[in-house]
Amino acid sequence: MLYAIILFFVFERIRRHKLAPGSLILLLGILYAPARFMLDFLRADDARYFGLTPAQLASVLLFTLCAVL
Repeated sequence: MLYAIILFFVFERIRRHKLAPGSLILLLGILYAPARFMLDFLRADDARYFGLTPAQLASVLLFTLCAVL
């Protein structure tokens, strides 16, 4: 929750600048995915594939996709 509040204030400052359409959502994916990846290590009883939970795999995919775009 604290990270979401920090992201809110970061985006509140950034949105006033002229940016390309869609750049804020890509920035959100880049900033949110690593935090979600790390927090998911706190889960105890989730299925794991290749040593990672499905949410962690999705976070890697989200980060990669947003960074490429």
